[in-house]
Amino acid sequence: MWLSLEVRLAGLPVQIPVARRFVADALGDGHPCRADAMLLASEVGTNAINHSLSGEVGGSFLLTVHWTEGWARVAVADQGAAEAPCLRRAGLGEASGRGIALLDELAVRWGFMRRSVRGTEVWFVLGEPPRRAGVHGAAGVQDSEPVSLIRVARASEAATGSRSPKVPFSGPSRPT
Repeated sequence: MWLSLEVRLAGLPVQIPVARRFVADALGDGHPCRADAMLLASEVGTNAINHSLSGEVGGSFLLTVHWTEGWARVAVADQGAAEAPCLRRAGLGEASGRGIALLDELAVRWGFMRRSVRGTEVWFVLGEPPRRAGVHGAAGVQDSEPVSLIRVARASEAATGSRSPKVPFSGPSRPT
């Protein structure tokens, strides 16, 4: 079973350290994905501010963290960008342009989805989710982010009759 937290932050550069601290506090001192999750959350949050309406006056972004003992999934939802996130090569003298390259290097999986006409969610996974056997097991969770998290929670509820932790996911379902 995983835990989830989310926070909406103002689309200002001074909020990036707040985003890092939120991820650090959620995962805790001993979590094996903590350092990479903090780094990548700050990169993706910075991209939301620099490349979307989230960085405009009154803009914001939503930061969501799902985690278990050895696994973390972090998502940043912005308020709309003209272009999809893409990998590019930054020149030696450039101060920016390495965020997606870091994401591609450090994350087990990452991706993005258009949440609506005005919004993109960039997500990444670090570590591996626990696998359990049985009807309500988590096998296959990593294969179809993010909808599988919801399906596993619903399957667990159906099998055990108890509710799983709330998964705050407001984006559209993705086909598996």
